[in-house]
Amino acid sequence: MRFKFLTGDIDWQTYGGQFISKKLSAGEEFDYWLVMEVINLEEAGCDEDGFTYGVGLGAVAPELISADVIQDRLDQFDADWVNEYFKKLGDREQHEILVAELHAYGSYGTLSWEEGNNLRELMKEARARADHIAAHPWRYFNDVANQLGSTYLDFMRGNPLAGLSAEVEYTSHGPALQNVLLIMEKT
Repeated sequence: MRFKFLTGDIDWQTYGGQFISKKLSAGEEFDYWLVMEVINLEEAGCDEDGFTYGVGLGAVAPELISADVIQDRLDQFDADWVNEYFKKLGDREQHEILVAELHAYGSYGTLSWEEGNNLRELMKEARARADHIAAHPWRYFNDVANQLGSTYLDFMRGNPLAGLSAEVEYTSHGPALQNVLLIMEKT
């Protein structure tokens, strides 16, 4: 799969960058984009394991995010002229900006993360994994992403606590967990 530059430094191999796929479809349910993120772990101070680079694949589906959250992300631009400029862009450009903003604010599911010293090989592997994700998205979206039982799809919806919410609703532990959930949602 091909990716094009989305955000980051012009010297992305040193300072990191993000790349976006074409628009992909999860059947009739929704469309999504894959974002390949390249992080120079040495530059970021995260190279304790001896690896130089980290490459991740995240899925972003703007139509799964509430209109209020999307408007909040666009309001982050905090300038009327930027919002007017955004409205004049074509659909593809608007979606790319929206995907970048949603990814930056954590409304995505990390479907793959690999570390190593050969950036070219890591990116090649990520592109191959992206092809597999595009062919079988639900194999990835329905996987459990955290110990709470939330799925990657829950993360894409911007709800990483969904697994805990389900535990509260459907089990006998519900009343005790309700307080934990309330505290976590406030923080």
